[in-house]
Amino acid sequence: MPPQPPSAPPAAAPRAEAGLGLVPLPSPQQVSAAVALGRLDPFSNPVPAAVGPASLAGATPTGPSASGSAAAGAPARAGGPVAPAAEPFPADFRFTGVVFSQGHAEALVQTGSQSGSVRVGAVGVATTPWLPKGWSVTAIDAKQGALTLGRGSEKPRRFNLL
Repeated sequence: MPPQPPSAPPAAAPRAEAGLGLVPLPSPQQVSAAVALGRLDPFSNPVPAAVGPASLAGATPTGPSASGSAAAGAPARAGGPVAPAAEPFPADFRFTGVVFSQGHAEALVQTGSQSGSVRVGAVGVATTPWLPKGWSVTAIDAKQGALTLGRGSEKPRRFNLL
C-alpha cells in the first residue's frame, strides 16, 4: 500500500465549548475602544467624577447620596471631586545634612521613620515619604547648609543646619 499523506489535525474547539467555562478575553482593539484617552484638565484629580458636570446642570440630589451636606432641592455642585484640605506641615520633619553629588546639591531629610536625599524639584508624594506631602524642594544651599521647601501660595519654609 502506498503511504497515506498526513491528515490535517482536527480543528481545535474553543475552550469555552470544552466545558471549562472560560470566557474569551476582549481583543486589544476592543479594549482601546472602551477607554477614553486623555483628560480635559491634565492637572485635575485623577479620580474621575461619577457623573460629568454637563449632566449635573440644574439637577437636584436624590437617593441615598443626597443626604448629608446637600439640602433637599438644592442644585448639585458640578466640577467633580473636591481637593482634600492641605495637610499640616509635619512636626517631626528634620533637615539633617547636605551632600554634593554629581555636580548637584542634595539635602538629607527625615520625616518620622522615613529618610532620604532630595534634589531641587523633588515633591513629597508616595515615592518620597521623607518629604511632607505636597511640598517641593525649591532651593538647596550647600555652602550655607540651608534647605527651602515650598507649596503653592504658602510662605516657603527655610531650614538651616545647626
